[in-house]
Amino acid sequence: MRVIKRDGRAVDYDREKIRVAISKANSDVLEDERVSNRQIENIIKYIEGLNKKRILVEDIQDIIEKKLMEIKKFDLALAEKNLETANELLRTIDKRLKQATEHSVFHKNAASRKVSKLSKRLHDASTQA
Repeated sequence: MRVIKRDGRAVDYDREKIRVAISKANSDVLEDERVSNRQIENIIKYIEGLNKKRILVEDIQDIIEKKLMEIKKFDLALAEKNLETANELLRTIDKRLKQATEHSVFHKNAASRKVSKLSKRLHDASTQA
């Protein structure tokens, strides 16, 4: 895959650059707001699973931002006991994970386990409310 930089140059895709960028951003936020190494790896796999010959650096940034927001919004909705929003986000996450399995980014069992864990957290939160 080739990455098209802002100045128009095309460079080879380097997954380590994405990992480093997210890790640097992680160091700038509170520890409980950081994404895990597994979540970073999942974002990278998603980008690689798109199987594009060329991708704009801006598109990579948009994908990373969207994935991070999905992760954090669900956690935030649960923390605030906003169960309706959490349920909507769970459906969105489920849909996106199913799309990712179609592109072989995730194995279908791994995606199913992730949705199951999130569903359990939502259920536990709803029974405590």
